[in-house]
Amino acid sequence: MQLWKQVNAGFENLLHSLQRPRNLSILPWQESMTLDPIRQVLSASAPNGDERTRAWRDAKLAELSYVGLTSGLITAAVASAFTWSAPGVLTAPVRGLWYSALIVVLAAVSIATQQSIMLHRLGSNSEGMQRLRHSFVRNVGAHKWEPSKMQVWIWQMAVMLLNISIGLFGIGLLLQICMEFAKTGEGLETMLMSALALIFGAACYVTSYIGVYANLS
Repeated sequence: MQLWKQVNAGFENLLHSLQRPRNLSILPWQESMTLDPIRQVLSASAPNGDERTRAWRDAKLAELSYVGLTSGLITAAVASAFTWSAPGVLTAPVRGLWYSALIVVLAAVSIATQQSIMLHRLGSNSEGMQRLRHSFVRNVGAHKWEPSKMQVWIWQMAVMLLNISIGLFGIGLLLQICMEFAKTGEGLETMLMSALALIFGAACYVTSYIGVYANLS
């Protein structure tokens, strides 16, 4: 019964995210995992403000390092994929998807590097944490301050682009297999196994999302 409640809550959270384009762009991270930490930084009392901001900065640096590492692996995989088939075998849609994946993942690496360098430089400035907090806020009137939605999106941009590049590469890979089968009539087993692998991977991804984030909203 408890497992069913977690699954149901996870699906509700997923549907809620899909109904909001801004949340969709940063999946699988929920709004509570992106916006709430910034709210806590802004709501921290004066003595604890720098400490809370520094904790957010350290966590973000660790996240960006994972993005940079994974982006490098995806870049290598996409670049090597162009050598898997003989020249002229790759179809135009597949080349377009893989080139797009390569461009997007390079953008993710560039953004992760840019943001990491900026956070490191702020760490060496005596007023760095205060400046970082000020960059988070927007004035909503009557001396009320809220986290800037643009800032929330910017700080998730690197992982968002990484997710998009992985999706583009996977779609292109499956499309290439299907189009080769449609053209030659050979490779039915390869196409079916690839389709099953895609379904299995997608199911595992959704299951992970439900299991990890269901109770964190």
